[in-house]
Amino acid sequence: MEKAYLVDILKNTIEKKFGRKLRTPADYNALSLSIVKDVKENISLSTLKRIWKYVKSTHTPSENTLSILSRFIGFSDWDSFCEAVNKKTEYLSESIFLVGDAISINMLMPGDEIEFSWVPDRYCRVVYLGSGSFRILEARNSKIRVGDTFCTGLFSEGNPLYMTNLQHEGDTAPKNYVAGMRNGIKDLKLVKKNII
Repeated sequence: MEKAYLVDILKNTIEKKFGRKLRTPADYNALSLSIVKDVKENISLSTLKRIWKYVKSTHTPSENTLSILSRFIGFSDWDSFCEAVNKKTEYLSESIFLVGDAISINMLMPGDEIEFSWVPDRYCRVVYLGSGSFRILEARNSKIRVGDTFCTGLFSEGNPLYMTNLQHEGDTAPKNYVAGMRNGIKDLKLVKKNII
């Protein structure tokens, strides 16, 4: 199996243990401290940022670095992690449990409002209409507009938001739209209003 693919599986597994995706310098600092606490070994912040492609680099991580990361998730070294992946353990799964804050429609009452944002500077506030349907109350720097309606079942921080049946005023056919395709949505907040 290709090393780059194995490294991607390793990174995803580390993020699952860490409890969130790495997006900010503070995330990398927190991960570095967690590694030191759990494994009693250090990986520099710049190395972590290169591995996660937070900074551009053609550098390939050393086997020693990959072994430290493998120990962080419970393996003795990089080779044992690769062996587990090659034996098709859970690390090859196409399915994962979502981590981070989430708001499901079964938590909502009509009139509740949800705020969220995504990179680089997008912001949206929506109101729940019931039956999985939402109306956009406020939108900044995005292709979606105030008054648009859409359906979804789950808002999950750090994951893309899939909007189905998106209706722009004046459009004849609904569209589907994904907010936060690459980095997911962030700053997820439920505001209980219940005025409808």
